[in-house]
Amino acid sequence: MAKFLNTKKAVSAIEDLIKDADQTWLLISPYLKLSKDFRELLTYRNSKDKITTVILESRSSNLMKWNFLESLRFVI
Repeated sequence: MAKFLNTKKAVSAIEDLIKDADQTWLLISPYLKLSKDFRELLTYRNSKDKITTVILESRSSNLMKWNFLESLRFVI
């Protein structure tokens, strides 16, 4: 059965996925808001040498977001 989440629960579920994911984690999303907490989780994964693949919308949409993602060694 499908489970529908409101915004708050969806964010919490994604954060749990990031924290609990094994060595490799893949995120495909047309939209991504990089909140402070989300950036910290990605930075944590990066510090643990865990590969994170993020597939997003066009690069030109938010330069600050792309600069942050490109600064992480294990985000491809």
